[in-house]
Formats: sequence, structure tokens, C-alpha cells
Amino acid sequence: MRCGGHCISELNILLRNSLLESTALRGLNS
Repeated sequence: MRCGGHCISELNILLRNSLLESTALRGLNS
């Protein structure tokens, strides 16, 4: 399966969003 820069950028956005969500949840828990 060929994947271009578009796919990679989407993965980066998903990773960033999940990281922000996890840090936000951590902030709420503490």
C-alpha cells in the first residue's frame, strides 16, 4: 500500500490530538 505525505500528516494530527487529550485528562485527574 502506497502512502504519501498526506497520510503521514493525518497520522501526525491524530497522534497530536491523542496526546493533547491524554495530557488534558491527566490535568483533570490531578
